[in-house]
Amino acid sequence: MMDLSIVIISWNTRDLLRDCLDSVFNTTIELTTEVFVVDNNSSDGSQKAVRDAYPQVKLIENTENVGFAKANNQAFPLCSSQYILLLNSDTRVTDGALKMLVNFMDTHPEAGAVGPKLIHPETSSRFLSCGYQPTLRTLFNQYFFLSHLFPRWHVFRGTNLLIGVHDDQPRAVEWLSGACFLVRRSVIDQVGPLSEQWFMYAEDMEWCDRIISHGWLLYHVPSAIVEHWHGASSNQNSTTSTMWIHSLRTYFLQRKNPCRLSQLLFDIVLILGLALRATLYTVLGTLHRKQRIKFYSNARRYQLYTRAALQASLKG
Repeated sequence: MMDLSIVIISWNTRDLLRDCLDSVFNTTIELTTEVFVVDNNSSDGSQKAVRDAYPQVKLIENTENVGFAKANNQAFPLCSSQYILLLNSDTRVTDGALKMLVNFMDTHPEAGAVGPKLIHPETSSRFLSCGYQPTLRTLFNQYFFLSHLFPRWHVFRGTNLLIGVHDDQPRAVEWLSGACFLVRRSVIDQVGPLSEQWFMYAEDMEWCDRIISHGWLLYHVPSAIVEHWHGASSNQNSTTSTMWIHSLRTYFLQRKNPCRLSQLLFDIVLILGLALRATLYTVLGTLHRKQRIKFYSNARRYQLYTRAALQASLKG
């Protein structure tokens, strides 16, 4: 039996996909692996690049972009390993990272899934791609910086854990990013595949919630490091880049089944939190001339997010 089945979803990220595949094959010498690439109808030659340079890869070519969840679900029945790794095409695996994740699963039978420390080379984000499920409290703490100011206080925990604070050792979390997510095949058999309700975003949070509800634990393993060039596919158009807002809102409303007041509070927290960031980046751009372009770019991005959150709230 294979040690690991790896499923990579691709959409118009040809060069990054090649870097991702190179990193996988260069760092998994100690593991027996099979690699699936599910291409969501790319128009940049990604399919040909895989066929020409990586004949060992099992390529699934979709005739349309079916989204993240459905594309992964296509490959799951074909995987022959007890462990299945969901891996974004805009990631690069560092040496030993996947072996560490497999070893952790081998020695922690209570773990239903694990994730590595995802680092973002092009950003200065302090967030780890894992944390706690979205509630009014965790969202408020996150968006109004209480989780930053009091990172070790449980009452002020946010939706994301923080780099430099919560990455000192493996720890149980409530969600892991689907960008690099190692799960037991037996868990998928028990809880079902990813929900295809979401085209992308929030499906990993929902899956994690289901996994925990069946008695499994989720672990973040920071000694395993994977680079993530975040948003390479989604940032290709503004509609996709703001989709996470709609997905998060839909997920919160379905998971919590809140009253009208809670729905209103969720929208207020999200809109004001995003608007606050847009304002802060604008101020920083004014104060720091050398980094003005960077700060103003971030300000425009959060202005876009704020408008998207407001539009989602008005639609109900």
